[in-house]
Amino acid sequence: MPNPAVNTKDLVKRALVSLSALRENLDMTGYVQQGSVDTFNNALDGLQQAGKDVSTWKRISSSEVYQGVDQNEFRAKVDEVLMSFTIKKKKVAIGFRS
Repeated sequence: MPNPAVNTKDLVKRALVSLSALRENLDMTGYVQQGSVDTFNNALDGLQQAGKDVSTWKRISSSEVYQGVDQNEFRAKVDEVLMSFTIKKKKVAIGFRS
């Protein structure tokens, strides 16, 4: 549920900007660092605070970072969140034209 004391559009914008910057600056030489995971989780928190359903995307725990989060899988997670908020819905005609 959105917090009425905060601007939800601003929260969403900040979260998506954060994720975009994270995506652009990922170092693809190994495993994900804790700071990148924190940025991802904080962005999900911001989206949730804005009233967005983030249950589709799993937060990454410290134990998962310790075990090594694969860089490609992490990049795909970030992309998935970003795409879900940036892909415009197309109107699709259904039925027959006469």
